[in-house]
Amino acid sequence: MRDSRLVHDGSPWIRVFQETVETGSGQVVEDFHRVEAMDFALVFAREASGRIIMLRQWRQGPRRFALSFPGGHVEAGEDPAKAALRELTEETGFKADTVRPLGRFCMHSNFGIGWGNFFLAEGVSGAPARDTDDLETAAVRLIDETELKDALTNGEIATVHDALCAELGFSTEG
Repeated sequence: MRDSRLVHDGSPWIRVFQETVETGSGQVVEDFHRVEAMDFALVFAREASGRIIMLRQWRQGPRRFALSFPGGHVEAGEDPAKAALRELTEETGFKADTVRPLGRFCMHSNFGIGWGNFFLAEGVSGAPARDTDDLETAAVRLIDETELKDALTNGEIATVHDALCAELGFSTEG
């Protein structure tokens, strides 16, 4: 990066920078934009009978209701694993003894747009919460593997980070 100028400050949620960057091949791009957003944590969790804990909630990005995994923003200075445990309980009423990291990924290869931290919950207990006071109106849904796999292809999962969480959860359980 040769130059960076803040052009929009919507802290703590989002900041947009206009930059002059040099690519790996030496090309200079003078009007490149980079977006910084808060990191987040998502949790793939199963309750005692093996059903997967999800939420059906309004998602502002796609502007519709969709299935999503419990999760939320990682607060400044907060450990992503602690954020994952906190969000699981706040959003669903379930608790986990621990979470195992499944990966940390940048949400957009050019613009940035925050980092997603993905976890597998272990030692899950509790019962579904009735309501949440989150920005979205959310309802806990307990679904089986077939329903989740169907949701990946029928549009019930609307965001790439929820699709990634499902795939990471399926591939690393055991």
